[in-house]
Amino acid sequence: MARVLLRQLAANRWAASLLNSNRISAKLGLVTARVGVLGFASIALAISMLISLQFANIENQDNAEAIFRANAKSENLKSNIEKQTKDWALWTDTYNYIDNANQKYLDVNVHSTEALAYGVEGIGYFRFDKTPRAVVYYNRKDGRPVPEMVRFLRALGQSDALIARARARSRNAFFARHGNRVLAVAAVQVTLSDGSGTPAGFIMMAHEVDAASYSEALQVSATLDTQMPVSQSSGPLGASLGADNRVHFRIGMPGLDGSPVAVVTYSKDRAIIEAGHRLQLTMIAGVALLLVLLLATLTFAINRSLVAPLHGLKRHVDQIGQTGELVEMVHDGRRDEIGALAEGFNRMIAQLRDLRARMEAQSFQIGKNQSAIGSLHNVNNGLCPIKTLLSLLPQDLAFPAREFVNRALAELAAPNLTAARRQQLTAFVVAAIERVVEQLAEAQTKVSEANRAINLVVDTISAQSASAQAAGDSAACDLTAVVGSNLAIATYNGKGFAIAVDYADEQRRLVHGDRVLISQVVGNVLTNAVEAIAASRRNAGQIRIAGSTVMVEGRRMERIAITDNGDGFDPATAADLFKRGFSTRMDKHGGLGLHWCANTINAMGGTLTIESDGPGTGATTTVTLPAYAEQAEAPIAPAAAA
Repeated sequence: MARVLLRQLAANRWAASLLNSNRISAKLGLVTARVGVLGFASIALAISMLISLQFANIENQDNAEAIFRANAKSENLKSNIEKQTKDWALWTDTYNYIDNANQKYLDVNVHSTEALAYGVEGIGYFRFDKTPRAVVYYNRKDGRPVPEMVRFLRALGQSDALIARARARSRNAFFARHGNRVLAVAAVQVTLSDGSGTPAGFIMMAHEVDAASYSEALQVSATLDTQMPVSQSSGPLGASLGADNRVHFRIGMPGLDGSPVAVVTYSKDRAIIEAGHRLQLTMIAGVALLLVLLLATLTFAINRSLVAPLHGLKRHVDQIGQTGELVEMVHDGRRDEIGALAEGFNRMIAQLRDLRARMEAQSFQIGKNQSAIGSLHNVNNGLCPIKTLLSLLPQDLAFPAREFVNRALAELAAPNLTAARRQQLTAFVVAAIERVVEQLAEAQTKVSEANRAINLVVDTISAQSASAQAAGDSAACDLTAVVGSNLAIATYNGKGFAIAVDYADEQRRLVHGDRVLISQVVGNVLTNAVEAIAASRRNAGQIRIAGSTVMVEGRRMERIAITDNGDGFDPATAADLFKRGFSTRMDKHGGLGLHWCANTINAMGGTLTIESDGPGTGATTTVTLPAYAEQAEAPIAPAAAA
């Protein structure tokens, strides 16, 4: 510890002596060091800002390209299935089959070998009156039928939204999801082979999409996130930076109504930014090494060209002062200021020798001692111009306007400096430095060339990813449990008042449908009820929920009725409630809306209705869904029309 302190003390003394030294070499070295540190800081800052901005732009472009490739793959899947569907839709045999179903057509065309060879798993024929002619779905691996998917395709083909889309002859390819299966689906009107004929129905084909196809297209490991809805899944769509310093991508796969039914997820390292950091460190280290070499070269050149000759002159003068011998100084014949000084000194020495000889001749009689004193006095007078010149050299070689430069540097460090003032001060400092480091002009040119080379390097780098996967829900959904899990929406409504919820259904009501989507619908209905109660400004809000089993057109259905004592609505506007974006309250924005809810329930083979006796009387929203096959056995009396 004592040794360390002693070394530190010695280093401090050396630094202090260097700063306080009157030697011109020390002062020039200090000025050179300051210039080098300032130049290195400026160049390092410029390199850091340039590389960081450029590589950030490259990473953003790379992320945009990764998103574009994922979307392009989705468009390619939809385009392929639409093209395949059109091949079968534009066919007289298919046209006749839609109009008059026959087994021969099915035996020849609709079987697992033909479908899987054609690249599709599901095929459905539907009339526009919702009559299904045939619906099949085969397992891709073993060619066996998949009844669950057949039911899903049948419900999808009978939905009003799909029928309207098929009639419109618009772009009829989209994605659909059932459980953890994601399908590329296309629905095309069926016509004669020459395109004529009045379409009576459409053909629907479905191809099961897996993550491997996206992994192949993106050249990274991708997964399909089927945990819907997207608003409640693991993050927003697009690209985002994760806590693991990786870029995570979530690209939606648009469904029939345009909203995503699944999400393609993948991730990648920030290789471009990391490469930028490595390049930045390399460039800064290279600049530091280059500046050290340049400053060392400059110091060597200054010492050799200026300091060493001045030291030689000083030694010669000291020798003359010590010996009294007026000997001319030997120099290399250089023609600069140092050479001129040496020649002038030698002329002075010659004159002094001549003067000494004449003085000795004239004062011979005074005596050797007086003659020597006189000679030394004359020598001293002759050395006065040299001493004056030597005293002026430090001032001539000192850093120009040092005080003003230091003040300019101090002012530049101020955080609130205006851009115009900063520009003026920078120009002044650069001009002062250029007078001292003119020898650095060639090096500065090389640095400028290096900076231009950086702009070419940073334009060539790129990279891709992997993430997690989640499973989907079963086709059997416990409606009782779904309602119970959503009661918190009403109980903890955030409106500042209590709502009494009356719900007790001991029967387990299993229905066909997606649990997550049904939960979204129930949650949205409860949210609407809470908002209606808040709008009515009642002191005591109440929501009653009742479950029942009914028969609708010979089908066993499970029904949930949600009644609130909110502000209600005019029965004449009941039909408008299911239009996209419609609301009875002007201050309501966002939400899934009854439009989405009704389409979702209809796609599952059910219905959604809402009734009110008028403003201020509350409203009843009824959700009816097909009972699951296991409990759809015991006969029940037909219910009133839903």
